[in-house]
Amino acid sequence: MFRRKAFWLAAMNTVFGVVECRVLDLSLRGAKVQVGVPVAVGQAVTLELDPLGEFEGSVAWKRDGAVGIKFREQRAEGDWNRIKLGRLSAAKRRKTGAAAAR
Repeated sequence: MFRRKAFWLAAMNTVFGVVECRVLDLSLRGAKVQVGVPVAVGQAVTLELDPLGEFEGSVAWKRDGAVGIKFREQRAEGDWNRIKLGRLSAAKRRKTGAAAAR
């Protein structure tokens, strides 16, 4: 199973509305997400991760300020390339932003 470490800002649609969160890792079947609002195991959520799109699922576990999201449907293998490219794009944006701030 492919799992990609990440540090992406994202949005998560919960019963509290849309809240900001941080994706710590991502795979074709789920994600580890840091979120600042309480969520319950089993709660339905939608992870909105630009530019990769929306990931519908439910909270599978929670501990130490993070939750595990199990996606409702496993993403297609072709999406893995988009996930890898998304990580590269995020790194390029950070590098470009840092250079612009100098």
